[in-house]
Amino acid sequence: MDIQKISSFCTVYECGSISKASEKLFCSQPALSKQISSLESELGYTLFERNGKKITINDNARVFYRFAKNLLNDYALLKRELFILNNPTHHEVRFGTTNFIGTYVLPSVLKNFKMHYSTTPVNFIVNFLPYIMDMLDNDLINFAVIPASDEILNNKKYICDAFLEDEFVLVVPPNHPLTEKESISIKDIAEYTFLISQEQSATRQFISKTLRNHQVQLQSTINMDNINAIKHGIINGIGISILPKEQVKKDEQFGLLKTYKFNDAVIKRMLYVVYKNKHTFLEEEAIFIKQFIKH
Repeated sequence: MDIQKISSFCTVYECGSISKASEKLFCSQPALSKQISSLESELGYTLFERNGKKITINDNARVFYRFAKNLLNDYALLKRELFILNNPTHHEVRFGTTNFIGTYVLPSVLKNFKMHYSTTPVNFIVNFLPYIMDMLDNDLINFAVIPASDEILNNKKYICDAFLEDEFVLVVPPNHPLTEKESISIKDIAEYTFLISQEQSATRQFISKTLRNHQVQLQSTINMDNINAIKHGIINGIGISILPKEQVKKDEQFGLLKTYKFNDAVIKRMLYVVYKNKHTFLEEEAIFIKQFIKH
């Protein structure tokens, strides 16, 4: 039985449709449908009920999915163990992270690690949270360094180790009307233009959830590409935002913007190192991860 077919089946199962799964796997719908049909022929049972282009998961698929996920995890572990056995001196640290961590936390971690392991390759990717987790699920990276996500924290296939609390503050231009207030409530921001990063951003999801929890309805928003774009937008007087305190510290020192804490809301999130619960760490990986905890 082809591992690729099993992996494709799991993606279709998780996405709930051939079209969404084909986008995620970067392949055509006919090619993916052919893989699923071939897998069904090998098993001797249908895995999906078909009604035109729509598919519905059946009981066979639910049973097979449990075994398929275990098989894929074991196969990934097998490949890793064989690699370590046959490449005892070629260890590398391979992980993914989001923009804020990659920009503001990772540099000092890399510096400390390279002081002791100068010849060990470190390969990482910075991208939006969904892409990082897809790479982790497909064993393209060995661990992820990400902000808190309820969906990930509650998923039993992951182990999530907290290492840093990330505090957020209100960020405004130096001459903004809010600077004249003695105390600022989180609801005070509703009437001003609010700059927010694009939909796939973990920071946007966190801020949006925070505002909903405090029943804040923004009247005007502008979508920006990333946090750095938001910061420059604030400096140029386009609007205000809520950003990680560490990311605007130097700009505030130079008088380019001002930051405030709300009188009725403390906005913090944890940062985590996340890996599969069956992952076996190399010595270098374990030492690299410890640098985050020391940060």
